[in-house]
Amino acid sequence: GEANFADGFYIGGGGDFRIMADRKGSPGLFARFGLNNGINSGKIGFDFSLNLQNDFGSVTPYLALDADFVIIEQNKKFESSLPTQMIFGIKMPIRKSMEGLFEVGIELADSASFISGGIAFNL
Repeated sequence: GEANFADGFYIGGGGDFRIMADRKGSPGLFARFGLNNGINSGKIGFDFSLNLQNDFGSVTPYLALDADFVIIEQNKKFESSLPTQMIFGIKMPIRKSMEGLFEVGIELADSASFISGGIAFNL
């Protein structure tokens, strides 16, 4: 789960904390924390999600409850919001430390539904 900036590209980083380890074919549960910055949008997002996933090797489907504390600078004033989404996604290994992602987010509170894709680099 990442902050959803409807007006374009963003970059961020975060960490995963395993609550229940996943093995191929069995579900796993983890919490994700992160920080995101909307490029040229004046937005910074502090991200938290609780993810349930099932690793099938070539593809890993997941379900996440995602909340972002977003700070927005507009006209030299700061506003904040707490958008929350339910996210359905899949990730696929591309290389040893790289995954392709595809997500569909459904609005729960103070946000917008979305479809997104990208690449995650794992350290």
